[in-house]
Amino acid sequence: MFEPTIGFYNPASIYPYATEASIASVRLVYPNAPISMSCDNSKYDYSDLCQRFGVKYFHYYETIGYPSGALGYTKKNMLTWLDRAFVSVSQLGTDYFSMWEDDCILVKKITIEPDWIMAGHCFLFEDQVPKMPDSFLKLIEDFSGVRPSTNLYNCGGGSLFHTKTFLDNYQRIRQYWHTNFDRIQREIYSAVGFIDCFITLFFYMCGAKLVENHRIHNNYPLQKPFDFAKLSNDIEIVHYVKDLY
Repeated sequence: MFEPTIGFYNPASIYPYATEASIASVRLVYPNAPISMSCDNSKYDYSDLCQRFGVKYFHYYETIGYPSGALGYTKKNMLTWLDRAFVSVSQLGTDYFSMWEDDCILVKKITIEPDWIMAGHCFLFEDQVPKMPDSFLKLIEDFSGVRPSTNLYNCGGGSLFHTKTFLDNYQRIRQYWHTNFDRIQREIYSAVGFIDCFITLFFYMCGAKLVENHRIHNNYPLQKPFDFAKLSNDIEIVHYVKDLY
């Protein structure tokens, strides 16, 4: 039976109660799973929380904030986000990692299929995200040798990724975006400045297929407070829980 190890990477921000509830939910299901956290120079210091929950903690003194506006992150901020993710994911030592966020709640043990490299959310709505033009898909195919499995992105909080694929490809993909980010954001596909898009593109550039994980429940449109009693039995991760914000 395929039983890969799983770790969690949490880039924390300014929501301490939500962050604690999110980490606590992981510890209820995985008492000993590796968790790493990077803090974006918020007004909160999460070191005490991380000590209580056995989390590897990195505090950064440069604030990049949350991607916002029409374009999200600039190149500098996106590469900073990627660098921090690399440092934290390097500490996990697991087969897979979940890109955890403070609005994620873990309900039960995560199922990972043997062929998964990248597993994101389900597409629930038509035109949920802007479609990538053929010219952009061709750029990715030229880089990876594999045409992306879809012209969409959907890797928000709770998405699952193959750790070795991420670590092995970090340097070369980072260099590509260092050279090409501004041009692509300005001329080809403006959504590259958003994390859920960028991390999907990262794994497309590794030649990975995008899989919809039907065991993630995306709480959109927002239900607040969220009623966990109404979840179907197959759900393992709930994303976009805003009760403690």
